[in-house]
Amino acid sequence: MSRLLLALFFPALMVCQPAIAGTVLTGTISDNGVVLKMKHYYQGDSFRMENRHAGAAQDDHWAVYRGKTQDILLASPSKKSYLEIKQADLERLSAILGSFAKKPAQPAADSGPVTFKALPGVQTVGKWQCTRYNVLSAGKTIGTLCSVPYATVGADPKDFHSLVLAGKSIQALSKLGQVRIPVNTDSLDKALELGFPVEFVGLDGDKPRSTVTIDTVVQEKVSEKLFAAPTGFQRSDLTALLTQALAKQKK
Repeated sequence: MSRLLLALFFPALMVCQPAIAGTVLTGTISDNGVVLKMKHYYQGDSFRMENRHAGAAQDDHWAVYRGKTQDILLASPSKKSYLEIKQADLERLSAILGSFAKKPAQPAADSGPVTFKALPGVQTVGKWQCTRYNVLSAGKTIGTLCSVPYATVGADPKDFHSLVLAGKSIQALSKLGQVRIPVNTDSLDKALELGFPVEFVGLDGDKPRSTVTIDTVVQEKVSEKLFAAPTGFQRSDLTALLTQALAKQKK
């Protein structure tokens, strides 16, 4: 379900409302042969993520994390529907699914304390000259990260604080079996301390599983409307998500 995660966490452009200074980045995701174009909007404690297949007329899915209320919006433009999930809902759903599990969940390959080991030399990723790090979990390499100084992209670590805040919510979504994440989100703050990550490669054994590459980072005004519930979309029932997740648990 990793493709679904990648789809869930990247949004559709909307009509502007008040605009406030923010950060916008674009990039590419390659996941098991599927290539997606992504776009992130960061503003204060909130961020929006969107992606679409190459040549597609609209985004596949988009997602918003709102730090002030600690909730997530997941939307499907093709279905004209969206789901609003609050932090309490995530915790409740995770607990219910855990009680229905027939056997203990297998620990994810990316679970456990995450550390980073710098590799010698400077590497080139697109237009970036970056420092490569091995991402280690329990001593095992689960991926690599290539980072540049924040000054290189004209950004500041605090510009991406909302991504760290959203980490626990994303982790909770992964427990529902709806998404898969390439690295333990608890390590996001540590990764951002190394510099701005312009590439992440998730490994399956010793082979690349997924790659996220950043193409551009721009400081610009971001409309607050981008972080609001979409107009003209039908709000989905959260119970449906629980029903689907329980059905998968019983199989």
